[in-house]
Amino acid sequence: MNNLVLMGDSYKYGHSLQTPSNMVSQYDYIAARSSKKYDEVVFFGLQYYLDILTTRITIADVNEARDMAKALGL
Repeated sequence: MNNLVLMGDSYKYGHSLQTPSNMVSQYDYIAARSSKKYDEVVFFGLQYYLDILTTRITIADVNEARDMAKALGL
């Protein structure tokens, strides 16, 4: 799939509908899942993530995602 806007799970398209209209900031974080089985965490995927950050999102991508969201009833 080449459209980065469509790479997320479809249920996330409705998240913006749950955001208060007067919200001015948001805090996000990434955390490793806890496991008593392992005492180390291996970071993986940085190059893939950097490739995503440098890929342009076009109006055509946004329009395609909008049409997909409408088809899902959002």
